Amino acid sequence: MDPVKLRQALDEVFDQALLRHGFVDYMRDYQLVIHRSADPTTRIVPTAMRYLFRHCVQAHCVTTVSACTWRDSLDDRLITYETGVDLDGYVWGVKSQVLYPGATLIADPPTARHWDRHRLP
Repeated sequence: MDPVKLRQALDEVFDQALLRHGFVDYMRDYQLVIHRSADPTTRIVPTAMRYLFRHCVQAHCVTTVSACTWRDSLDDRLITYETGVDLDGYVWGVKSQVLYPGATLIADPPTARHWDRHRLP
């Protein structure tokens, strides 16, 4: 994909809700499933969007949840909203993460150059 178009696509989902991410079941491609919300006054219907990164050999995701919050959020009751809502810690049961501060597109990373040198003709 053109890096400019990829940057634009990633900018469109800035601060939206990441519902799922990971390699698909056949393990070659990586996907992001994002819930795009909209201000109700715009009358734009919220949508779920799927971004598929084909032929993905590596994906690097980092949480913005602080180390202190992680430590306070290890209780398994926090993975279900109903059992975790009144506890201290991050309630994983909300089943989404806000895409903030957003994605970083690394131009010409060494890993990509390595894989490009070893691709089939």
